Amino acid sequence: MISLHQSSMMWYRMRSLIGTNILILQEMGNAVTSYKYSFIGLQLITRLRKNVCVSELDDTLFFNGLNNTDIIEVTGNVSSGKSLLLANILAKCILPDRYDDIHVKGLAASAVLVNTDCHFQISKLIKVMSTIVTDIYKSVDIKRMNNETISKIVNDVLDNLIIINCYGNDQFLLTLHTLESILFRNNKIVILAIDSISAYYWQTRENSDIKSMDSYVTNLIKLIQATTSQYNVTTIYTRPSTVTTNDIKSIKFITTNIPKELNYIIHLFKNTDSEKHLCLIESKKETRIISFMIDTGIIKWITERD
Repeated sequence: MISLHQSSMMWYRMRSLIGTNILILQEMGNAVTSYKYSFIGLQLITRLRKNVCVSELDDTLFFNGLNNTDIIEVTGNVSSGKSLLLANILAKCILPDRYDDIHVKGLAASAVLVNTDCHFQISKLIKVMSTIVTDIYKSVDIKRMNNETISKIVNDVLDNLIIINCYGNDQFLLTLHTLESILFRNNKIVILAIDSISAYYWQTRENSDIKSMDSYVTNLIKLIQATTSQYNVTTIYTRPSTVTTNDIKSIKFITTNIPKELNYIIHLFKNTDSEKHLCLIESKKETRIISFMIDTGIIKWITERD
């Protein structure tokens, strides 16, 4: 008997063998296509784009609101939940708003994931989406919940996620330079996710004048923002934490001056002594600390009302 999870994985792998693996080759062949468009014409096209609004992506996490051109950094130590949080956000992005008369509460949009660390697993995303849909059906009408329906909802939206696997710095930079071609051809894309942005820092440092990781990341953000700001796409990326403390009690004293390029910095802290973990969120206006739990593969925020 093949399980729901195994069925979704088999379907996705078959699709990947046919299409996803040649995406970079397609982009290399089409890299010069965007230059055929005049600057004025391109500006007009991007102004006319009406992207899905990301403001309702996660009210708890983005408490000061979220705009379609915002840039978000997710940082934490190893196994703190960075890739899992990314999977939660991508799931919410590509899931439908409604399925029949059930309010799934997704954005029904598309996303691009640049996978550099190879830590992101499609199986994790499928599990997250299956759990989200299952929980919604349980809260509405458990009698209507069945594996066939959940599998159909999940499989139907997997095409909304473009995954680009990078195995070196040159391929990573090529991907960033061809983003415009990808975004131009798909106006449903509202999120660019990178896991992680600092994967090739040490490789780059050996062959350049860049010494600090912050400078390296800032340069990449500027390159990315030149494209995403025109196409109204939100960028969210992961990177290792610069905070070395393991003392949960000292988290409230951690503050940084959020760079002007960023709108949110999300610090994840895994508590080895409890099932409750901590998340410190910095925005331009304020800093908040919220707790979260990892339940059946998804991140669940613990608010005061809980």
